Amino acid sequence: MPNLYYRTLFGSEPIIRFYNVKKREFIDVHRDEISKKIRISISTSNKKKSPKRYRYIVCRIDDDGTIMNKHCSEQDWNTFDVPIEERHSLSV
Repeated sequence: MPNLYYRTLFGSEPIIRFYNVKKREFIDVHRDEISKKIRISISTSNKKKSPKRYRYIVCRIDDDGTIMNKHCSEQDWNTFDVPIEERHSLSV
Protein backbone atom coordinates (compact mmCIF):
# COMPACT_ATOMS: atom_id res chain seq x y z
CA MET A 1 0.00 0.00 0.00
CA PRO A 2 1.46 3.42 -0.92
CA ASN A 3 2.49 5.85 1.81
CA LEU A 4 0.00 8.34 0.44
CA TYR A 5 -3.02 6.64 1.99
CA TYR A 6 -4.26 7.96 5.29
CA ARG A 7 -6.30 4.98 6.45
CA THR A 8 -8.77 2.35 5.39
CA LEU A 9 -12.35 2.17 6.57
CA PHE A 10 -13.44 -1.28 7.73
CA GLY A 11 -11.56 -3.13 5.01
CA SER A 12 -12.86 -0.91 2.22
CA GLU A 13 -10.83 1.15 -0.23
CA PRO A 14 -8.07 3.34 1.21
CA ILE A 15 -8.73 6.99 1.98
CA ILE A 16 -6.46 9.92 1.07
CA ARG A 17 -6.45 12.94 3.38
CA PHE A 18 -6.23 16.44 1.89
CA TYR A 19 -6.16 19.76 3.72
CA ASN A 20 -8.57 22.47 2.56
CA VAL A 21 -6.95 25.85 3.22
CA LYS A 22 -10.16 27.89 2.91
CA LYS A 23 -12.14 25.72 5.30
CA ARG A 24 -9.11 24.99 7.53
CA GLU A 25 -10.02 21.34 7.88
CA PHE A 26 -8.96 17.94 6.61
CA ILE A 27 -11.01 16.27 3.89
CA ASP A 28 -11.02 12.48 3.48
CA VAL A 29 -11.25 11.50 -0.18
CA HIS A 30 -11.79 8.16 -1.89
CA ARG A 31 -9.28 7.31 -4.62
CA ASP A 32 -11.97 7.47 -7.34
CA GLU A 33 -12.51 11.18 -6.62
CA ILE A 34 -8.96 12.31 -7.40
CA SER A 35 -6.97 13.11 -10.51
CA LYS A 36 -3.23 13.32 -11.01
CA LYS A 37 -0.81 15.71 -12.67
CA ILE A 38 2.90 16.24 -13.22
CA ARG A 39 4.67 19.54 -12.65
CA ILE A 40 8.06 19.95 -14.33
CA SER A 41 10.49 22.46 -12.86
CA ILE A 42 13.80 23.60 -14.30
CA SER A 43 16.39 25.62 -12.43
CA THR A 44 16.46 29.20 -13.69
CA SER A 45 20.18 29.70 -13.02
CA ASN A 46 21.46 27.27 -15.66
CA LYS A 47 18.73 25.87 -17.91
CA LYS A 48 21.03 23.94 -20.23
CA LYS A 49 22.92 21.93 -17.62
CA SER A 50 20.31 21.44 -14.92
CA PRO A 51 18.06 18.40 -15.25
CA LYS A 52 14.29 18.60 -15.26
CA ARG A 53 12.67 17.85 -11.93
CA TYR A 54 9.33 16.12 -11.99
CA ARG A 55 6.84 16.73 -9.18
CA TYR A 56 4.15 14.07 -8.94
CA ILE A 57 0.88 15.36 -7.56
CA VAL A 58 -2.56 13.94 -6.83
CA CYS A 59 -5.28 16.55 -6.68
CA ARG A 60 -8.96 17.14 -6.09
CA ILE A 61 -11.30 20.10 -6.44
CA ASP A 62 -13.47 20.51 -3.34
CA ASP A 63 -17.14 21.56 -3.37
CA ASP A 64 -16.21 25.20 -2.66
CA GLY A 65 -13.81 25.33 -5.63
CA THR A 66 -10.57 24.92 -3.69
CA ILE A 67 -7.91 22.94 -5.55
CA MET A 68 -6.23 20.60 -3.09
CA ASN A 69 -2.87 19.08 -4.03
CA LYS A 70 -0.79 16.38 -2.40
CA HIS A 71 2.76 15.65 -3.52
CA CYS A 72 3.83 12.03 -3.68
CA SER A 73 6.57 9.78 -4.99
CA GLU A 74 6.65 8.52 -8.56
CA GLN A 75 5.98 4.99 -7.37
CA ASP A 76 2.83 6.05 -5.47
CA TRP A 77 1.72 8.21 -8.40
CA ASN A 78 1.96 5.27 -10.81
CA THR A 79 -0.30 3.08 -8.64
CA PHE A 80 -3.32 5.29 -9.29
CA ASP A 81 -5.39 4.38 -12.32
CA VAL A 82 -7.04 7.79 -12.65
CA PRO A 83 -6.93 10.34 -15.49
CA ILE A 84 -4.08 12.83 -15.77
CA GLU A 85 -5.34 16.41 -15.59
CA GLU A 86 -3.77 18.88 -17.97
CA ARG A 87 -5.43 21.88 -16.39
CA HIS A 88 -8.03 22.27 -13.66
CA SER A 89 -11.39 23.81 -14.27
CA LEU A 90 -13.42 25.15 -11.39
CA SER A 91 -16.50 23.14 -12.30
CA VAL A 92 -16.75 20.04 -10.12
